[in-house]
Amino acid sequence: MVLTSAKVFLPKHIEYVIIDCHFTIIDYSEKFIRFLEEPDFLKKGVDIRKVLPELLGYEAILNDVYQEKQVDYSLKAINRQINSESTIYFDLYIEKYNLADHQALIIFIEDVTQQINLEQILTQKFNEYSLIHESTSLLNQLAKSNYYYEQIITAMADALIVTTETGIIKAINQTTLDWLGYSQTELIERPITQILADPNLPLDEIQQYLLSQGDYLKNFEVSFQTKSNQLITLGLACSIIKRESEDSYDFVYLGRDITKIKRYQNKQITQYDISQILANSHNFTQAAPKIIKTICEHFSWVWGEFWLPYSNDLINLEKNQLLHCKTTWIQSDLIKNSTEISNLKTITQQLLLQIGEGIAGQVWQNQLFYCVDNLAEIIEPQRQNLALEIGLVAGFSMPIINDGLVLGVMNFFSQQTIEPDQELQQMFLTIGNQIGQFLQRQKAELALRQQQQQTESLLRNILPDLIVKRLQTQQSTIADNFAAVSVLFADLVNFTEWFNLLPPTEVVEILNEIFSEFDRLSEQFGLEKIKTIGDAYLVVGGLPQLSHNHAEAIAEMALAMQKAIAQFNAETDKTLSLRIGINTGEVVAGIIGTKKFTYDLWGDAVNIARRMESQGIPDTIQVSATTYELLKDKYYFQTRGLINVKGKGEMKTYLLTGKK
Repeated sequence: MVLTSAKVFLPKHIEYVIIDCHFTIIDYSEKFIRFLEEPDFLKKGVDIRKVLPELLGYEAILNDVYQEKQVDYSLKAINRQINSESTIYFDLYIEKYNLADHQALIIFIEDVTQQINLEQILTQKFNEYSLIHESTSLLNQLAKSNYYYEQIITAMADALIVTTETGIIKAINQTTLDWLGYSQTELIERPITQILADPNLPLDEIQQYLLSQGDYLKNFEVSFQTKSNQLITLGLACSIIKRESEDSYDFVYLGRDITKIKRYQNKQITQYDISQILANSHNFTQAAPKIIKTICEHFSWVWGEFWLPYSNDLINLEKNQLLHCKTTWIQSDLIKNSTEISNLKTITQQLLLQIGEGIAGQVWQNQLFYCVDNLAEIIEPQRQNLALEIGLVAGFSMPIINDGLVLGVMNFFSQQTIEPDQELQQMFLTIGNQIGQFLQRQKAELALRQQQQQTESLLRNILPDLIVKRLQTQQSTIADNFAAVSVLFADLVNFTEWFNLLPPTEVVEILNEIFSEFDRLSEQFGLEKIKTIGDAYLVVGGLPQLSHNHAEAIAEMALAMQKAIAQFNAETDKTLSLRIGINTGEVVAGIIGTKKFTYDLWGDAVNIARRMESQGIPDTIQVSATTYELLKDKYYFQTRGLINVKGKGEMKTYLLTGKK
């Protein structure tokens, strides 16, 4: 159904948010904020995935609804921890929505907290009643029966285990044996820790509680390890039975298989946690270790690793042909094998896999999920022995794909065998889409940053840093007045005639070598190169960053330029001659126009500096009287006398010869 623009009237428990095709928030209902963990993010123009991170990885579906390839979509039973004591549950319903001037999507948010809580309470009460009722009924029968254990074992449809105070199994029913894959003779008179996934489970604390606080304990979860090395989770209730002939007790454990329920819960929690990790991470380097840790902890995997292309070039991933392990996570219980773990981690970090090599390489090549029940058959030879030594027997591997391109591979290893699970693969497909979208955005952001850096670097090569910053604030015209700066013009004397005898390429090479050295000198003395005009070089001191020693810096530059030309002549057997003119005064500096703009100078001081150069003497530095007055106490000068300056008449000038 496609909704059209109109005021949205909804029941009190339903809110809405409207987004455009770029997933940007256009509008939202007043109380939509109550479903958010980060209310500060909520405002128009913000990406909806920042406020509802559950939508990460569902971009393709949202686009299908927007393009009407799919009528609608819903996400059910999303939970949100609003504070430390309260959890809210809600469903999302996504439909096409036509505004007056453009198309959009509307997301309805329905508060289903009461419904979910009621379902949980009813389920809990039913389970409690069933277990206690069955237990009480059977125990009553036991008191009257000479076949105590036989009646328990044959009557119970759920798991039943009876142990002594020391944890030795006295009785176990057929349902439990079927679930665990053992025969009765394999478990009777054996310790219950033999079938516990965690042998360190504090059963003694449970027993002490029963003896001191009451005759039964309900609703605690325990993971058991089957004979085939798989894990199942039972929701247990435990009660005590006092032996009539002895002053001691037996413990009766009643349980229901909640493995599928736990898997479903873990899947929901994992997807939510990863959504939060991606939403709160600035880059993938920050997110990857948290993602691996979260998945491993929720699904009891003891080793996790993330493989990426062995290159910093995220933009051209398809060109990368080697993979390396970006990050690993290891369960704390494995640290007891510290030497083997350390060696395995070192080898893993040093491995470079070809596409098609090892688990990660094969998953990358085939773009398929791998569920491995015999790790030794597929793990890389370099890691095979160490993996077996620390008990890694099975694995699960998944590709991270976006737009048909593999961006990474995640491997998870376990000390138990792994049962193939289509729902698990579907969950990982969703997680892979989430991570793929994140990597794709990072790739796009990186490309944009590189483009911006290239543009900025180019601008900084032709414009002063301060001017670049002002241009970035979108100032189109820049013109500033500077009351006191020193301007230097330098010219290669008779350049045109002298170089008419040389090939053009050699002329350019010579100019490039000389002017590159002048550029280096301008940076050394903190000056601003303005431009080159043919064989002339213009540099200024005192702008755009104000400086009180601009005249001295220009003088040092002029003397260094003379030395540079002398050294060039000596090294190349050339006879180049440099004529330099300097003046100090007021100028206007800035940028005008919108195309092929440059930073330039205007003013009488610039014209006089140009005349100081053009009417100077080859191989000398001619300065105006204004500049002379600023430098006379620190530098040596010769008085040249009066010269006739076009537009100015006679001016007294000086020749700078060195520093005192």
